[in-house]
Amino acid sequence: MPNPFPGMNPYLEDRRYWRDMHWRFIAYAAEALQPQVRPRYHVRIEERVYGEPTDRPIYPDISLIDRTPLTEPSSGGLAVAAVVLQKLALETEVECDEPSTVVELPEPVTEGYLEIVDMAHGGKVVTVIELLSHANKTPNTDGHRQYVQKQRETLAAGVNLVEIDLLRDGAYVLAPPLERVQAALKKAVKGEWHYLVSIYRAAEPLRFYLYAIALPQ
Repeated sequence: MPNPFPGMNPYLEDRRYWRDMHWRFIAYAAEALQPQVRPRYHVRIEERVYGEPTDRPIYPDISLIDRTPLTEPSSGGLAVAAVVLQKLALETEVECDEPSTVVELPEPVTEGYLEIVDMAHGGKVVTVIELLSHANKTPNTDGHRQYVQKQRETLAAGVNLVEIDLLRDGAYVLAPPLERVQAALKKAVKGEWHYLVSIYRAAEPLRFYLYAIALPQ
């Protein structure tokens, strides 16, 4: 179905669709960038895995009932006695104590991002490109913690960082301080904006280039 909107399709921000959208975007971006940076540089897709809490309700079983069908006796007293004992066992409901709580491990989620490496220097990473996800923008989650840690490591290593935020919901997690971003955009951008791209160049460690994007763009 074609996009009914002139710019960004806001329905893609739905959590049900975003994971697929995220991987398609990463794959398309890698394919589009590769011809522009070859032969010296190579664009590769990297992954990180984090745990995402499940919203699935849990209903612990409190009883076990065997529904195995009865077998017909063959012949003899022993066979009849066996069937009688089997019938008595099947009619007995085994009750179990209800647990105090249920611990469920987070669902593992694989998230992609891009690295541009310098083939002339042994595959050294020179640029990281991130497309933010819902988990990245949800505080106190594994996805948020891993993203912030990766962000700090990238900046500390002197690697260029491109962060693309196409989600209107969630906390602010881009590298430049929020207060400075708000003040700068208030002066530079006329009108409302919904999405934001931040570019950090290692050669200019005290500067971030910001691109504010409105929904129709």
